[in-house]
Formats: sequence, structure tokens, C-alpha cells
Amino acid sequence: MVENIGIAGMRSSCNTSLLICDLEVPVTTNSGGGNEVVSMSEGAVIRQSWKQFAILPYQDGRKFTLGTKYTSREEQGEFIFLHIEGDDDEGGNDDKNVNTASLVEIFCNNGQFYIMPNSGVELLINNDPEGRYRLELNFGDRLEISWHDEVLQLLFKERTFKPDNHNWYGKRGPGEVVPMGDINFTPEKNQLILSKILSYLPLQSLKCARLVCKDWNEEGSRLLRNTGFATFNNEHDYGNYIQDVNASMKFLQYMEEMQNMPMHNWRLYIPIFELHPVRYPESILDSVFSILPHKPGDKYVADLTWFLHLDRGHHIKRLKLHGRIFSNFDYKIFLKVVTALQTTLQELYLRLYFYSDEEYQPEGNLHFKKLKVFSFNFEHNRDLDPLNHAYLAPWAPAIVEAESIAISGCPVMTSILMKSLQEIGPLSFPKLTEFKMTLFSRRAQPSLGLDFLLGLKQPLNSLSVSELLRMEDFRKFENLVEKNAGSLENLVVTVSTQVDAKTGLKLQLPALPKLRDLFFDVERGLDYDKYGKSEAKVGLKFPGDTGIVKYKAHLPSIRSMRLFPIDEFEDSVSWEDCGDFFDTFLPKKDAASLDQQEVCKTLKILDIPYEIGDKTKIPFPRGAELAVMFPNVENKFMAEFRNNHPKLATQMGVIEKMN
Repeated sequence: MVENIGIAGMRSSCNTSLLICDLEVPVTTNSGGGNEVVSMSEGAVIRQSWKQFAILPYQDGRKFTLGTKYTSREEQGEFIFLHIEGDDDEGGNDDKNVNTASLVEIFCNNGQFYIMPNSGVELLINNDPEGRYRLELNFGDRLEISWHDEVLQLLFKERTFKPDNHNWYGKRGPGEVVPMGDINFTPEKNQLILSKILSYLPLQSLKCARLVCKDWNEEGSRLLRNTGFATFNNEHDYGNYIQDVNASMKFLQYMEEMQNMPMHNWRLYIPIFELHPVRYPESILDSVFSILPHKPGDKYVADLTWFLHLDRGHHIKRLKLHGRIFSNFDYKIFLKVVTALQTTLQELYLRLYFYSDEEYQPEGNLHFKKLKVFSFNFEHNRDLDPLNHAYLAPWAPAIVEAESIAISGCPVMTSILMKSLQEIGPLSFPKLTEFKMTLFSRRAQPSLGLDFLLGLKQPLNSLSVSELLRMEDFRKFENLVEKNAGSLENLVVTVSTQVDAKTGLKLQLPALPKLRDLFFDVERGLDYDKYGKSEAKVGLKFPGDTGIVKYKAHLPSIRSMRLFPIDEFEDSVSWEDCGDFFDTFLPKKDAASLDQQEVCKTLKILDIPYEIGDKTKIPFPRGAELAVMFPNVENKFMAEFRNNHPKLATQMGVIEKMN
């Protein structure tokens, strides 16, 4: 299934798309990628690699401005930053610098591009000096722009890859027909064909894909719109991490190329803004941070505001929002995106990293009327003062319509959000049926989440909880699972062996008739090195005198199990460290009788530490019994167990008849 579709990879709907590329310093190596132009210099082959680029979509009457300082869309049209070293005046308050920072302008008129330099700028086209008047641009023109002591070289060319004109079958002779093979596609009868094909595509690196059968167009568009993501990144697509100063140009590209198929799902990365302190004598705070005018961040905010305007007609259902928060200014930009799209959002995934402990100011009204899925992951790089994070409270009443909530990240921030949920009250969340809480820190307070969930009236379908640290948490978790035993389909629990977890502790589970997926994990936690190795062994037990699972009675619908009671990659670990954990899920049979060996046919996926140890691998000692008990589990280890024990086939046949 499609996971990610970038906007550069979609089919263009505009008539002409052009590139303008920065010229890197010529090198004498045949490497680098991009579009290479070969020239000769003193007998050596020099390859000029054009990597940085901007796409200029044609629209009659449109103006592009190339320069170093942004002023406004009204004055400059679509502005493109040129990389000029040494251009770093703080804020650009010099009027002359602001005016001359618009170096050249490119106009679209009557199907043609024209260029005109501004005052004080010398322009050469194909090494010919030109005056200060409008000149026609042609594909392949080389531009040299001189301004003060700076010289930039640019290449103006037609877009290299155009899906409509691409020869998908290579070179063919005149009249040669491409064999189509035996095509048998019946619309509305084999709907899964396209999904299967798309599942094999390298979606992370895919630039363009076309299916040659016209009957798939409508189905393909529907799948891409519903499951793909338009990604707005702020990094270059080459080399090491370099923030793209022209990241906001992707908003224009999206509006041009996706007008016939606007995406319902976005993945947006908020860039790091270059901020500076501005003092306000009347302010309570000594200073606040603001964005530098005329810089890439200033233009990004302006373009983002333009892009999010209601007139653009966006109908976004799923939003994945990433960013780094250094100041209240960054948090405002983050809220600007969320509030602009909140009326149609059905799924919201937040992943933010905070670098300061200031008290951010909430702006706008957060209220998601259609929200079904909410994922909250806020991280921080230092110890926090809980009193400074009241701005998190408004998120709780905004998500009362959610059916699924996932909370993870900084323990202080997650605890504040959980307290806010509890203060509003579980009864305010009548649709909530899925809950995930991931807290890997001894300072986390899972009890807050457990108390909240115990107060819900409606049953839960999915429950994921970590990190259970205290006996109080264990008991609350057992009560919560017991309360929702009849409805749970997915259960994930991570237990810590720190604090007051004792050796031999076992969590009591009830019969779970609808449970399909079970994941149990034991973690020593992030504070393991500080607190030392714990010998506590934690397990699970089911109803009955022995505590051993009976699949038909306790887990009749189970499809997958992932069970990790130990860290299988430590060299000092042994199977004895598991205690009798696996005896719960793999009961030992009587050697004299086969009728005590239960077979679980519903299980398809079993993930356990089949081998332990870092250097010396020790296989699971009862692998042969695994293969008998779970005949429908297919993986590498099960195949090895069955191949090493040829008598298993006979045993499995006997047991299958008995069951």
C-alpha cells in the first residue's frame, strides 16, 4: 500500500515546467548525480553538476524574482533566494540593499519567458553582455549575474523529466508495436490488483510511476488520494542535511501540479527559523523572539499563510506535522497550520521537539469536530518546569471526538496532557475505543492514563500501555484488561523490571475471546545503567490452577503474538533468565501421550527470541514443539525446526486429526 507520495513525483498539469539551477564549482570527477554538462579545459574533462534547482511553472502574467532579500509577494511575485556568500546584514534595514537585492526578474507572457536585470546588476546570457531591458529566454541559456563582487552562474533549461513525453519502452524502430501480453483486467471485479502492484514499488525514492492500462486510472487516483501523502520538506534532496532556503516554493509547485488531483493527506516539516531577540519596553518579558525580515523564514511564513488560505480549497483529512520549537514564534507557526486545517482533519499526528522551557502562548481556538485519530509526541532536551506548560491543556478538550489517542514523548509533557484529559473527565470521550501510551522513563506516570481509561463507559478495542513500573500500576492494568476482556482485539504491554517490581511477578490476564494481536515486552528502561541490573522476572498467567494458556478457551481468535521477556542480544543472557515464561504459551506435553499437546491453528505470526546471545547464538530449546503447536506459522526459524525434525510431519498429521 502507498505510504508516501512526494509532490515532485506526481504528474504535472501545467503546460511547461522549467528549471533554473545553481552551478557548483566544476570538478574533474565523474560523480555527483544531477544533470551534468561536459566541457574541456586544458585537456581535462570537467563535469559541471547542476544540483540545486527551482521549478518555474508557466502562467501567463506571472513574475519570478531572483535575489537575496524577500519583500512581498505583491512586489516581487514568486521570489527565489540565490545563495550569495557574505549576504548577512542583520534584518536588511538598508533601503538600498533591499531594493538591489532583487537581482533579476523573469516574466511569463504569451507562452514565453523573459528576463530583465535590476539596477546595478550586470547580466550575461551565453557570455554576451546584455543591457537593462527585457530579453527573451531560451532553453539551454547560461546566465551569469554579477552584483558588487559576487558572480553567479545559472542554467535555464526545460524540465528534464516530463511524464507525458517519456518513452517508457526505450528506442523502437518505425512501426514497431509494443507487445501488451495477456491483459485481463475487469473493472470492479479485481480491485486489489493495483494495491498489489503498488506494494512492490520503492515509494521512498519513486519519482513517477505510470500504469499503462487506462482502466486503472480512476482506481489509481482514488488510492493515491486516500492513502498517499503530499510531503512538504524543508531539506535539500541531496548531500548532507542542508535546510532548503526555497522550501516554500513547494507550495506553489503543489498548487500548480496537483490542481487536478489534490491530496487528502499531508506530511509537513516546519523549518528552523532564524530568529533574533526584539525588546519591547512595555512587555513583561525582557525580550521576545521574532523572525528576521527579508530572510527565507520571512518568505516561508508569508507563503505558508498564502497556501493555507481558505481560498485554496484544501480538504485535508490526515496531517503529519513535524517541527522543532525554539521559541513562542515557532509554536505560533505550528498552531497556524493546525488551526487552518482543523475543520476537515480526521487524523492528526504531531511530532515536535522543544528546545526551551518557556511558557508558550496558545493562540486561536483548537477544536477538531471530525477528528478520529490523534497522536501526540512532544520531546524535550532538558528537565522541565511543569508550571511552564499550561499551554498543553487546551489540547485535551479539542480532541474529545477522537476514537483513537496515542500519547508518547517527554514524561512531563505527557503527564500534563494526561492530567488535562482526566480533569475533563473520561465521559467527555464517548467515542474513544483505542488508546496507546508509550512512556519509557521512571518519571512517567502511567497511573494517570490507567485511571482515565478505567473511567470510560464504552469498551476498548485496542490498548497499548508502557511503562508499568509500580505494583499499583500492575493492579490497575489487570482491572482495565478484565473490564474490557470481551472487546479487546489488540493488547500491547511493556513492563519495567525497575522500582518495586519483584522477582516472580505475574500479570493476570482473563480469557480474551476477540483478541487477535498480543505483544508483551520487558524493558529495563532508560535508567538501567544508573540503577544496575535487575533480576526481576515478569510473566503472564491465564485463568486456571496452572496459569497456562488454553488457546481454544482463552485466545480463540489469536492471529499474532510477539513475546520478549528478555533482551535477546545481550551476551550474558540465557534461556534460564526467562524462567517459566514460555511454559505459559507452550505447555510441556507428557512424553507418553500426545493428547495433551494443544494445537493453535489461528496463529499466523509468532515473534519470539528464537536465538539469544550477541556472538554465540543459542537456539530456542523447544523449537520442535513450536512447529507442532503452531502449524500455520511460517517463518525462517519454523522452517528450520521442521526441516531438522522430519518426524514432525507425522506428528502434526496425528494431532490435526485429534483436534
